[in-house]
Amino acid sequence: MSYLGIVITYVFVSNFILVQFLGLCPFIGVSKNSESAIGMGLAVTFVTSVASVVCYMVYTFLLAPFALE
Repeated sequence: MSYLGIVITYVFVSNFILVQFLGLCPFIGVSKNSESAIGMGLAVTFVTSVASVVCYMVYTFLLAPFALE
């Protein structure tokens, strides 16, 4: 892997600050009201579950059969 590839990987994919900010943003927005916080928690759980299933399907049925992984 080239140096440019390593830099791009760590800036966009493995960026700890960006990941923490994305997780913190919904918390700050709805943490004052417990009902909205529960709703946001359920929404985040639902979106994460759906995204995981979609990623699994793409990997299993598109990438793996054509050796694109």
